[in-house]
Amino acid sequence: MSATDRDTLRSEAVSEDADAMQAIRARAAIFDLLSGLFRHAPDAAALSALRTGALADALADIGLTQDALFGGFDEKDLADEVAVEFARLFLLPGVLVSPHESVQLAGGSGILRGPETADVRDFYERTGFRLADALRMEPDHFSIELEFLGHLAREQAFALETGEAACARDAARYQREFLGRHLGRWAPRFLDRVSAHPDARLYRSLAALAKAFLAEADNDDSKREG
Repeated sequence: MSATDRDTLRSEAVSEDADAMQAIRARAAIFDLLSGLFRHAPDAAALSALRTGALADALADIGLTQDALFGGFDEKDLADEVAVEFARLFLLPGVLVSPHESVQLAGGSGILRGPETADVRDFYERTGFRLADALRMEPDHFSIELEFLGHLAREQAFALETGEAACARDAARYQREFLGRHLGRWAPRFLDRVSAHPDARLYRSLAALAKAFLAEADNDDSKREG
């Protein structure tokens, strides 16, 4: 092999690594954005993020237009209307869809703070992920599990960037394990229930986006593992 050929191969490898890092960072960004949207009622800034950038592109990829997202809302009162929707979906006793693994996991305990909650906390601790002390949410809340996957994706991208191949492999493996043992087992059922809730409007689209994105992430990880 000539020196020119070797240089070409090295250049192609560097380009592939750069593309991989970009894709992983994009995945982390969407995990973070979805985490915020399912943690609190979105403010004007969060709603604006649905119109442009990574989330808007991801919504378009699954065929959801801006009209599908915001049609029927009074633009002036959009944030207030979505806040009411969020409360009815996730906060109002008697009608809420609990966003917790321990409640939603098929064949699980079905109770808040069940053994599944402890299992998730143990997984976090094993990988060095710490919840904020001021955070008043259970570790198996949907938004926290999304945040965790975003954290792992950022760790993976950073390790690739700094040439720490073993750390990158560990971060990728933890993502596969967590999807297989936790989030991937209960999120589709939870998101289907959100979509079917009679008060779901904006969150019907967001649930569809989250479900499609998690399925894609799981498929991508399975391909890399293979």
